[in-house]
Amino acid sequence: MRSWLLLLAVAAGCLLAEANPGQWHTAFAAGDVQVTSSGDAGEAGGAVCPHASLCTLRRAIEVTNAEATGGTFTITFAPSEDPTEVDVGNAPLPNITRANVTIDGEGANVFIRNNSSSLTAVTNGLTATGAGFTLRNVAVHGFLGACVAVTGDGAVIGKPGAGNSLGGCSTGIAIGGKDATVRGNLVGFTPSGGHDPVATGVVLAASGNEVGGPSSVAGAGNFIGNASVGVSVGSGTPGAFSGNSIERNTFGEGPDSSPAPLQRAVVLSQPSNGTIVLDNSITNVSDGIVVAADTNTGPVINNRFGGNTFRSVSGLAVDLGADGIANPNDPGDADSGPNGFLNHPVISRATQARVTGTACAGCQVQLYLAFHAPGGKSDYGSEPLPGGVLTAGGDGQFSLDNPPVAPGDWLIALVTDSTGNTSEFGPSSRVGAGSVLCGNVQLHPGWNHVGYFGAEPVSLFSTFTPVPSGAVTAAYRFVDGTGGYERWFSTTSIGRTLTSVEPGESYWIYAESAATLPGGFSLSFPLPVELDAGWNDFVYLGATAPAVDALASLGGGFDDLYRYDAETSHWDRYGSDSTPPWARDFDSLDACGVYQVRLDGPETLVPLQP
Repeated sequence: MRSWLLLLAVAAGCLLAEANPGQWHTAFAAGDVQVTSSGDAGEAGGAVCPHASLCTLRRAIEVTNAEATGGTFTITFAPSEDPTEVDVGNAPLPNITRANVTIDGEGANVFIRNNSSSLTAVTNGLTATGAGFTLRNVAVHGFLGACVAVTGDGAVIGKPGAGNSLGGCSTGIAIGGKDATVRGNLVGFTPSGGHDPVATGVVLAASGNEVGGPSSVAGAGNFIGNASVGVSVGSGTPGAFSGNSIERNTFGEGPDSSPAPLQRAVVLSQPSNGTIVLDNSITNVSDGIVVAADTNTGPVINNRFGGNTFRSVSGLAVDLGADGIANPNDPGDADSGPNGFLNHPVISRATQARVTGTACAGCQVQLYLAFHAPGGKSDYGSEPLPGGVLTAGGDGQFSLDNPPVAPGDWLIALVTDSTGNTSEFGPSSRVGAGSVLCGNVQLHPGWNHVGYFGAEPVSLFSTFTPVPSGAVTAAYRFVDGTGGYERWFSTTSIGRTLTSVEPGESYWIYAESAATLPGGFSLSFPLPVELDAGWNDFVYLGATAPAVDALASLGGGFDDLYRYDAETSHWDRYGSDSTPPWARDFDSLDACGVYQVRLDGPETLVPLQP
């Protein structure tokens, strides 16, 4: 980044030769000069402006800089159906020093490019230090520095329907002045939308700049792709700046919706603060919005993110600290750093009827529909939930009634505090139907591995009263972690150690004939289960879900998972996270189902919200 700043400083200090005023002053008084030659000669090379065929872009910039009168100046190009290709030769184009200069390639298919093997220094395509520089309808490609670099204030690079294409450069657009707008451009693309990579799409190194624009400006967004970084805010030099906005742009995708990958869509670093990143489409990226770690010049803070959509993110959609790690919440949110390392919100319960959770007191919560992968470790917000912008109360509680979701959807959230700091995404939460009902259980002849779902505990004597037919003659309860059992027999009291059956517990029941074990067990919250090291029997009292999600609270710490099929007298095996799908007999845990799992250490299983 310092390389293009140095180039600007050198360009600003150059003394440009003034042309013979008698050749062009009359035409230039109107504030307009037309490029009529695609050559690259200046005055010494015989270029003349105005001229029907000899006015080059280089000469037009020279005479524009030399004009002594005030006002605005526009450099246009002779209309052409074929591309007007300006092949920059042995020297960079002159720096545009005059204020209020516009270069407009409308109707001429203007293509400024470095196609000369002799121009090998790190130079920019177009450089402007004058305030109010405007560039539209132009393609700039193939320079070792920035395609376009401006340090004058109030630059306008592109506009809706009249954007530029920038590609094949180290940086697409480098903004070193304040209050610029960058709209309607293709950055990292050819004019037709093909790939032409850049290292960084747009660099903002001053205050008050706008990349894209609000919904009131149709077509304001830029397409930015095929780069390491889409938009970089911050120069790494002293002198804080703020008030930049990145809004309604498309990152990582071309105009035809084809992938145009980025490593990082937006990077915010020193010395910037107070950047807003709103309503952008971010896709095909390793990381979405990254706030760099603090340096000795101070933290990067008060950066607000909202309304962005994320797809095909392999890392973190929002990364505070640029470390690739989802930061844990700390008690009291006492730590500091990028965006204050603001604690993320936690969704405590999500159903069709209501979503509830906790966040910082008085903060704005944004609910998102989540992209969910089994296990949830790489989940992120795919798109904002309609109506899902909430304010947490003074106690940090937030809620949304009747959210537009369905059972099986996943929700996730981020939060913004009163000073504009936005957090990373918190953990995702599955939307439940609101309750789980465990009813009657059909017993098959022989051994059955089932849960008891009666309303009350049942004492066992000589009969198994839940099944009055007498079909049940034995019941066992596995003692977790020990490999031993408690037993009950109907025909003898010798060896009886099981004295009752409890609602929600699992048992091995032997039936002489088919019978029904009555139930009517209902829960609106998941029922945690304490598990020990070794083998455990448990009833899964939560929402039916893939095993990796249903057992996510175990942190992947289970080695084997089985269920018993009484109809076939056969064990079905799931295995562990590493077991390939073809080796699994089942993939999901069913509500009210009974399972046997082996753990390396004690864990608490918290099933998914019913």
